[in-house]
Amino acid sequence: MPAYLRDLFGTFQVGAIHGRILTAWSAAGVAGPLIINGILDTQGKPGTLTASAYRPALFTMVGILAIGFVANLLVRPVPDRFHEPDRGPTSPVAKATVTEPVALGPQSTPAVPERVGGQTGRLWLSWLLVAVLLGYGIVQTAITAAKLFTG
Repeated sequence: MPAYLRDLFGTFQVGAIHGRILTAWSAAGVAGPLIINGILDTQGKPGTLTASAYRPALFTMVGILAIGFVANLLVRPVPDRFHEPDRGPTSPVAKATVTEPVALGPQSTPAVPERVGGQTGRLWLSWLLVAVLLGYGIVQTAITAAKLFTG
């Protein structure tokens, strides 16, 4: 996928574009079954459905697939003039941004950037949220799996 994206959009933001595509695939992986199950729930109870009850769900899947196919055909490569400029050692952009190394004396130490206040707290809070949600998912999975074995 990253090579395909590079061919279409250039190398400038391939990582960000790839992340958005992965997010879209994940959303489709969640939304698709919900849509199909919603359609099937209107057709009757599970276990009592006949082959004809699955037709609306199958036609819905075919329609969404056709829309995705047409959308993919409409994607065109980004013109080269919008790509990131070449930053090789001989490019004018690279020559303008390269600086000569500075020799440090025996008493000097490299400058360490100061930590921006509040970032550590936000980082811990973010990971705490991830841990809580992950823990909730694990507990719910264990409860559901236990029902399979306990009846």
